[in-house]
Amino acid sequence: MACRQLDAVTHPDESVAREVHEVAVPVKVNVMEDRELCKKMQAVWTPIFAFLDGEGAEHHRFIGFLPPNEFSAQVRLARAKEA
Repeated sequence: MACRQLDAVTHPDESVAREVHEVAVPVKVNVMEDRELCKKMQAVWTPIFAFLDGEGAEHHRFIGFLPPNEFSAQVRLARAKEA
């Protein structure tokens, strides 16, 4: 349900898309098809958003549906943590 909400509400929002693409390379993974990656990322709940640096180290993560303004706030927090 949360994944569908994100696809319908948050991801189409132009300001969210702009912010995400300024700081990250978004990758969408099907947890049913790529179990190994999900295990490596310790993705127990979905949807999960993990922000990694160039070396693959995670510096921020959040889980679940967020409306556009809250999602953008998490993206800004991820950017601040990496700086």
